[in-house]
Amino acid sequence: MGTTGSGPHTGPALGLVERPTGNEAQARQTRSLPKDCRMFWPVILPFQVTCWVLLLFVVLSTVLAPIVKWKRVSMFAVSVLLGCVGFIPSCVAVEVVIDSQRFGDFYYKSGSEVNDFRVERYLPPAARNIHLYQGGGGFCAKYTISKADFLSYFDRLWDASGRLGDMPRERLHAG
Repeated sequence: MGTTGSGPHTGPALGLVERPTGNEAQARQTRSLPKDCRMFWPVILPFQVTCWVLLLFVVLSTVLAPIVKWKRVSMFAVSVLLGCVGFIPSCVAVEVVIDSQRFGDFYYKSGSEVNDFRVERYLPPAARNIHLYQGGGGFCAKYTISKADFLSYFDRLWDASGRLGDMPRERLHAG
């Protein structure tokens, strides 16, 4: 009989609270955050797509202005104005389309089917029957795993960063 676990909350739930000291704390302040930790990452892709689409609109309308018997300067001014007015609605529309594909409920038989590095790094390799809810603020994963596989995964986590924990290893489980 397997047990059920939860995804990204494994580390904090285990009491692994990192307390940087001395040079480590100073190095952290100078290090930039990885791309997946940025606060606005859910809106970056829609913003980029919208900017490229509106830039393409301005360039094409300016280049093709003589076909509709407009001066290029006038067409450029009108297309830039339309781009500015339509930026927010366009960005929202693009975001709705993109988010419908990348966020929501997903089901996987094993961790190898999950194709998102933000999720993969928190799933035990032996996780099966994964129900994953992804949103802009993170994800929640429920999965089935045997007790032996979970304890093995837990031991690897503890070996990697257990020194940062609040409680001794012996109090966490009798394994």
